Amino acid sequence: HLVNMLEQITQGEITPASLQKASTQDVVDLFFERLGGNRSLFVFDNIDHYVDVETQKAIGIVNTVLERALTEDHKCQFIFTSRPKLEYPSDRFVALPVSGLDSKEAEELFSVRGAAWNPERKEQQLKTILRLTQGSALHLNLIATQVAKHVSELDDLLHRIENGTAPEAEDRILSEIWGTLKDDHKQILRYLAELPHGEPEQWVGSCLNHLLNYNRFSKALKVLKGLSLIVVKLANDSETIELHPLVKTYIRKNFREEEQAPIVEKIINF
Repeated sequence: HLVNMLEQITQGEITPASLQKASTQDVVDLFFERLGGNRSLFVFDNIDHYVDVETQKAIGIVNTVLERALTEDHKCQFIFTSRPKLEYPSDRFVALPVSGLDSKEAEELFSVRGAAWNPERKEQQLKTILRLTQGSALHLNLIATQVAKHVSELDDLLHRIENGTAPEAEDRILSEIWGTLKDDHKQILRYLAELPHGEPEQWVGSCLNHLLNYNRFSKALKVLKGLSLIVVKLANDSETIELHPLVKTYIRKNFREEEQAPIVEKIINF
């Protein structure tokens, strides 16, 4: 990500190829050296796995970048998002807690998705959903989409989530959603989980053509988009697809390295 940002702020003068032999520290040094008079906003989204929960500090390369951002002389803004809390003793550091959706907003989301409540149990269903999701927009959206598409009845879905084995509520929700998917859907998600950034739909389909013909791929992808498991982004006037960071984290956490290695090798070879 730093190399890509370097390429942007130097307008292509520095490229990934030119930094192939550079160490991580070299890249960080060069990054802050080349900021110069730039007034830029850098966003490092979903750094959960780089946060030490006990110390409330980032770790590794993310901590290096964060501390340099707090101490170097520059005109840029850096945003780091994470669920675990971050704290740094600097007047240049501001922590902004973001609360989840409230009951009114959750109701509105369900309405937008066309998900129906049980009229007699709506109040209890709403309380249960907010307790399970802590107001997480992603997980509320996943539940609403399942109900709207009649994949599951709301009461049955909530019951299965509550009785799941995963310790975190969000894992129980994603585990339940994962269990409703067909093999074609799972294969696409597992490949997307190993991509470092979004790629064009056609590229992903071609990479998977040893498993799915393009017709099967397109049908499965349409289902995944409808379930809000895939994010579609516009980059350089063309669309790319990728996973929501929490969905990617869930998949990478639930498959061992040796299980994902063949997929990584296929992507690299492609």
